[in-house]
Amino acid sequence: MLNYSTAEFLMRPLIEDIAAKLPEEFVFTATGLPLGTRLVISLGVFIGLTGLVVAALVTDHGGSGVLLGAIGASIGVGLALTGELAMMLTHAITRPIRDLRRALEQVGTGDYEVRVPVVSSDELGALSNAFNRMAAGLAEREQIRDAFGTYVDREVANLLLSGRFPSEGIAVEVSVMFCDVPGFTAFSERSEPERSWRR
Repeated sequence: MLNYSTAEFLMRPLIEDIAAKLPEEFVFTATGLPLGTRLVISLGVFIGLTGLVVAALVTDHGGSGVLLGAIGASIGVGLALTGELAMMLTHAITRPIRDLRRALEQVGTGDYEVRVPVVSSDELGALSNAFNRMAAGLAEREQIRDAFGTYVDREVANLLLSGRFPSEGIAVEVSVMFCDVPGFTAFSERSEPERSWRR
């Protein structure tokens, strides 16, 4: 477990460099050791080893039988406590991550109304809150895009909202066509706006 965690820590700078060069369409596959499994193994090993050390220290000159009994009892108690503690920790850490992952998949399909519950005031709570603000911003951006799309061409709306539109503007060649529908001006003057729009 220690080797796995150490290797992961030492390889992180190299992996970050590689990840920065991957194309956006790269398909990620989770093949690492799950976080919940790491917690269960780490806590079990830690408490087991602690029990061994304590048993060895407190059974002074009791013989190998007493030592083995103390070791067995300490490991048994340690593992029983570890199971409960590991389950609580795993649930507290991995459930918010699972919720975030599900919500991200929904955002990927275009559902910007999804929100995740903020159930803690730690880093996971801050991450959930940041996700909710991001989803709200995306929903607002989509509303603006739809509103723009009513009055201007969809491609123009996408360019304006992309953030790549230069502040000095761009020069393009356009064609403008003016046309008149006979009698429409008079009709519009005597009709309500809603009726003119439906017509």
